[in-house]
Amino acid sequence: MRTHTPEIGTLSEAELATYNHNVEFYRKENMKAFKLLWYNLYKHTFSAHQGEFAVSNQGAKLSNTLSTAFSLFKSNPFIVADSTIPLNVLNSNKDTIEQYEDMMRRTGKGWVEGRLSIKDAYSTMSSTDDIGVLRGVQISLFELLWTKALEQWQVPLESQTEIVSEPSPQVLELGLEPEPTPDQRAAHELNKLDRKLQTSISLANKQTFTTAFCGMAKAGKSSFLNALIGASILPSDEFPSTAWPCRIRHVEGQKEPELQYDQAPFLVALEKLRDWKYGAAMKQFEPPEFIDDDTPRDLVDGMNVWQWWMDLHPTSKDNLEQFESPHFQLEKSARGMEAVANLLFQLNDIVRIYQRYGPVFGVGTTDWPLLTLEFPSLSGQKMQGIFEFIDLPGMGEHLQRFENLVKTVAKRSDAVVPIVSLLNMQHDGSLQTLPGIINACDLECNAVICTNLDRVNSDNEERQNSLVTGAFWPNRSAPPQPGIIRCSALMGISAQTLLAMSQNELPVFETFWKPNVGYHAAYNILGKTGKKAYKRLEYDEWMEEIREQITESGLPDAIEASFEGIVKQARLRTTLQELRYVYRIVCNRTNDYSRILQGARRTKAEYDQAKERFKRDKESYNKLLDEWEADEATKIAKLRGKIGQLLKKVEEVANRSILKAFRQTLQNKGEWSRWWLPDQVKECSNEAWELDINGHSLEEFLRLSQQALSTSLNKLRIEVTPIIQKLQQDACKERGDDLITRIKKGTFEEDTLKQQIEQNIAYELPSAHSMAGVRRTQIKAIVEEGYGILPAIYLAIHSVLNRGSITSFSGYFTRTTIHTDTIMETYQKEIVVPWVQKMEKNDEKTVMGAVAVIAKSVFNQFLTAEEARFREELEQIAQPMDDVTLERKVKIYGNLVATKAALEEILRRTEARMPADRHQDVPIALQRSVSSI
Repeated sequence: MRTHTPEIGTLSEAELATYNHNVEFYRKENMKAFKLLWYNLYKHTFSAHQGEFAVSNQGAKLSNTLSTAFSLFKSNPFIVADSTIPLNVLNSNKDTIEQYEDMMRRTGKGWVEGRLSIKDAYSTMSSTDDIGVLRGVQISLFELLWTKALEQWQVPLESQTEIVSEPSPQVLELGLEPEPTPDQRAAHELNKLDRKLQTSISLANKQTFTTAFCGMAKAGKSSFLNALIGASILPSDEFPSTAWPCRIRHVEGQKEPELQYDQAPFLVALEKLRDWKYGAAMKQFEPPEFIDDDTPRDLVDGMNVWQWWMDLHPTSKDNLEQFESPHFQLEKSARGMEAVANLLFQLNDIVRIYQRYGPVFGVGTTDWPLLTLEFPSLSGQKMQGIFEFIDLPGMGEHLQRFENLVKTVAKRSDAVVPIVSLLNMQHDGSLQTLPGIINACDLECNAVICTNLDRVNSDNEERQNSLVTGAFWPNRSAPPQPGIIRCSALMGISAQTLLAMSQNELPVFETFWKPNVGYHAAYNILGKTGKKAYKRLEYDEWMEEIREQITESGLPDAIEASFEGIVKQARLRTTLQELRYVYRIVCNRTNDYSRILQGARRTKAEYDQAKERFKRDKESYNKLLDEWEADEATKIAKLRGKIGQLLKKVEEVANRSILKAFRQTLQNKGEWSRWWLPDQVKECSNEAWELDINGHSLEEFLRLSQQALSTSLNKLRIEVTPIIQKLQQDACKERGDDLITRIKKGTFEEDTLKQQIEQNIAYELPSAHSMAGVRRTQIKAIVEEGYGILPAIYLAIHSVLNRGSITSFSGYFTRTTIHTDTIMETYQKEIVVPWVQKMEKNDEKTVMGAVAVIAKSVFNQFLTAEEARFREELEQIAQPMDDVTLERKVKIYGNLVATKAALEEILRRTEARMPADRHQDVPIALQRSVSSI
């Protein structure tokens, strides 16, 4: 039957509401049908793989009931099913329910052990490694919970409509949600669990593992990835060629590389380049010898373009000339080594040139280009899932742009791995900047790849490793696993190329003795004599030399570490995060049902005794919380004192950065040789200059000096932000640990309630780190790219000149004399002071206050929930639960206990495979940073 779909715009408000209700109804019904089909398919797959369980002799009736409960689980794991023997007897008293709990715990654990014994029974469990098998068992459990069990755990809709109490002012100020009722909390948690399970199952079916590599420009990222994929496709030469991220994916059996990408944003940028026609203009542009008052404005603007044009790679200049041609057509895709490499270079040039003269090419507006081919290092291996790497542009002048890109990549990746050059790491700022960015993006750093191994002295290995460890893991005596991965990508891929050329016989000398990918290893083997040395080598000697080059390059170990170490640990972290999230909600729901069954079997006298115990416990909890909060003001003052000391040092460095920016601008001959006459700059002292300057030159000086200052401030921000965050987090952790210790040492009569509060306090408090700690996105330099406040600074200096009775600018090219002290005072007032004040403001809503609010919220949540349970229990005493409802709740409770035990077993086994020392360090230690400042 064909249904009529109405035009939405023609419906009345009432009709639209009905239409939306119907759509939602059918969506839910379709989802239920889909879940039921999935569950039945799963049951059929595993029906022959159930274990056995022996029930101890506890009396005929109890033994038969326990056997029935086990049989139900065997045929319908974790699901409520009909039975001929009622299970109500299991809730007769404390002894019977404890026996039921013990059996279901062992049954849940046994289910996990049974799944582990049939590794190849299901597609998600087809991995050859134990981590993949555990992951498969986890997803199997998630499928059972999502398709059927979760629906049975749901809270009735009518019980979710209770009135919520008004939120406190502190809750509103910190942006927290108002406290829900117990049933609303349970319903909210289960809805989130539904989405979490669905996402986890979907991702597991796709099984894509993504690792991104970041580093300074020219650090060797693309060269390393070329070595990793066994082909010189990605742009990598002496110029920073990668301007846009590229994904590289292993596809078994695909020998020929293929590139696919979203063409739309590149066509927009290409059209802009054609409109600007900078390439054609620069071919005819003749730069003047110097700029003075009579220089036309269009010539001045042309100089801005020409200065950057001179630094452009010759191939990029040729590409720009092609881009501007009306006949040029950008290919939609490419296949084959040469075609892919050429298209990649064109895409990078479009982004590079466009971003120089236009807005930033949108980071999140499109999928990045995807390069697919078979990786020789993975060829023939039975790999579970899709393995993908991301090549990122190198970090250059635009630190903020790079940091934003890393943050975006981090959301799409399982791991982000820094790459540093052993040759340049002490001079290019990578050891100062990269650790801060990794931490600012909330990334865990377990590996650092160090390239250019063949170009440094091997005797300095210990010192080099010490520098890297001190930068990325300052609180450790040794790095974590896989830790520091040393290699020479160029040497390795060069030797691999020679090996491929020499499979059957010695290759012709001229085929590799030229500036190509094989030359590097050949020169290492043959030396300067080249052909003479080659003639003396036998085939076996030649092959042995090549293999030795591959080993010395460190590339095989680096490739193995990239897959075995980085990817596996990323998979483990993802698995643990999912398991802990699901486990917490299951624990809460298990405790809820335990409390319901407890109320169903208690007499009025037992109820009265329990309520008195709860009242005493509640008083004890409130007293504990009051005592814990009493020293909060002292703790906050101590924290702010530490941050205040740090910010004073930061302001001193920022002010010195102004002088550094002036000196850098005036000494940069490449920028200024055509803007200044020799007599226009007079050095008054080491820290001051007098400028005989016109309006245009002043604007140019302000622009370039602000750009230099912006770079310095951004570097300082990246270094300081993790320190402030660490201070905040340490204070938060100290407060949280103190509270948990007080709860553990406290004397309470109800252990279940105590465990719930303790567990949820431990889980919820870490959210305060990100919610009310340092707002890293708010602590930014006022000038991010060097152009942000030029007009304001220009007008401010103009005002200072007028107030100081100095000749003001009567025209754009009219000269006047200005002292850099005047500009420095303005920079301090307009840039540095607001920048530091922004950091101070972010400390006003300190994380300490958030910890207190969250702690109170958790206490109130569970104490209020317990009070509500007592009210419900009193109603049950007056009107006891019917047998059908009671039996259903007994069955749900047993399955929840089994689910909890299964999750605990998977968690235990997964955590055992994580490195023992895996805590995350702060990239830059406070004491070291302050002293370096």
